[in-house]
This record gives sequence, structure tokens and C-alpha cells, in this order.
Amino acid sequence: MKIGKYDIESFVKFLRDNPSFISDVFHMISLDGDVDALKKISEYFNNLDLTSPFKPRFPLHKNYVKFKPQIEEIIRDKNEYALSSLLKIRNYLNEKNDIVRHYSQRSKEYDKIVQFYWPYGREETVKRLELKPGEKLLEIGVGTGLNLKYFPDYCEVTGIDVCEGMLAEARKKLEKYGKKNVKLHLMSANKMKFQDNTFDKALSIWALCSMSDPLGALEELCRVCKPQAKIAILEVVRSPIEEVALLQILLRPINRKFDHIYIEGFPVNSVPFDCYMDLLSLLEKTSIKPVHTEYLTYTKWVLFMIGQNAK
Repeated sequence: MKIGKYDIESFVKFLRDNPSFISDVFHMISLDGDVDALKKISEYFNNLDLTSPFKPRFPLHKNYVKFKPQIEEIIRDKNEYALSSLLKIRNYLNEKNDIVRHYSQRSKEYDKIVQFYWPYGREETVKRLELKPGEKLLEIGVGTGLNLKYFPDYCEVTGIDVCEGMLAEARKKLEKYGKKNVKLHLMSANKMKFQDNTFDKALSIWALCSMSDPLGALEELCRVCKPQAKIAILEVVRSPIEEVALLQILLRPINRKFDHIYIEGFPVNSVPFDCYMDLLSLLEKTSIKPVHTEYLTYTKWVLFMIGQNAK
């Protein structure tokens, strides 16, 4: 199995033989805000010889040093780096253990963490929905309600999330902003309790990548949204750049355990997500047709998309 010209199993073997290679992966995946990121990553791979002894080209990443025993245990685990696991679409994350538990523990700190590292995209994404009076909007993965202040009062908003701790924070914002047109529900996006064709528009921001079954959530979104409904998505996705996608898939098992371990200073085990969600491929399996896509980082692993429910 290859990503572009790169054979995944060859790199997995190289990683097992040279665990410190993951330290360089951490550094390169962190270049998403660097205007020269693609040049640096391309040069790295052009000079990498999988048949020669490995020597890190970056200083050892602080989190690699800190969590070295746990990281190397994951790397040695053949099940973690089996192709069947690396390429898994459904249930790569465990909803109860990976998602609900960690988000519950960090719900009171979530806003501070997320707003510091990813302050962009929310208001603009909501604006692009072009909400009209009387329309019904669904937000899946509403979380702590960071988007609530951007919703106009003239539409009906429904927000769902699987984590009660996150919803508790969202309810505080409803009271703070005086939002009377928003209803919040403890509910999985994979098993929504709404009737077919209920919503005019839908929103997902940093949510699908933190779900156990993003494809199932998208399928449910198609069901509960009306035909031609506009759907806005802002997500971490598999990059279309083959070198970056290779970095993502090599990071994926460690990311599942330690989420943002590649960011020095980030509180690990706080914001679980899947760093290799191939959103555009998932959309092809549904009735959601992208009408506008835009990558927001230089490494193209953050995607803004406007789609239409063409059922």
C-alpha cells in the first residue's frame, strides 16, 4: 500500500528499526504554519535513505524524550502499525475511552486550550452558511459552545454532543449570551433522534475528526438534513500532499494515545482527535457534494468546506 510514491510498510519498518525517526515526524508535522513547510518537508524526504543508519535531523523533540518508553511501546506494537489498523475508517477512536473520558476531564480548560492554538475559522465558517430567518440549523459536536455567539437570533439552532461536561460549559454560554433560540442535547452524531429532513443547514467544526465513526455521522447528517441543505465543515483532514499524508499516517497510532504530542508545550491527553481522517473520501460515500473547499494551513491538513446535501 502506498501514499503516492511512498510505501507505507517500508516506512513502518524503518520507524520500528529507528524509533527516534518519530521525533523528526513530530517536528515536521508541526510546520503547518511555516510558509516554507512544504519545501522543508520535501527536502527532508529527498535526503532520507531508508537503507542507511538513521540520525535525527532535528533536535530530539521534548515530548519524544518525555514519553519515550510509551512511544516506543506503541511503535513496537505490530497491531498498532498493521496496515489494517493504520487505514481504518470506522472506530479508530473509542467513543467512551478516547473521546468522552478525555473531553470530560478537560471540559473546563477546553476553551483556553483551543482558542490559544486554533483561534481561527469559527466566525467565518458560520457566516458562510448564510443563515436566514426561520431556518433550522444543526451543529454536531457543539462542545463547549464556542460557536454559539455567532448564531443569529432569527434562526432555530440545535446543538448535540456526546460529552455532558462539554455541554455544561455550553449551557453557561447560552445564559451569558441570552440565547433563547438554541437547544442543546446529549446525543451521538451517529445515532441522532431527529426525523428525516429536519434541518435546513448543518455545521461541524473540529468535530468529525474527534468522533469514533465520522462516516456514520456524515450519513446521519445526510438523513436529518433536507435535500439541498447547505453543510459547512471545518476539520483536520488527511493532506492531499503525499509527504504530509505519510507523516500523518505514521503519527496516527501515537496521536490516538497522546493527541497533540507533536506540539511542544501542549497538554497531551486533552483534545483527542484522528490526525488521518480522509474527509473528502468519506464525503464520496455520502450524498454531501462539496461546492467549495479551501485548505487553511501550508501543509493542507486543515480544510474548510461548504457542501450540499444532494439526496
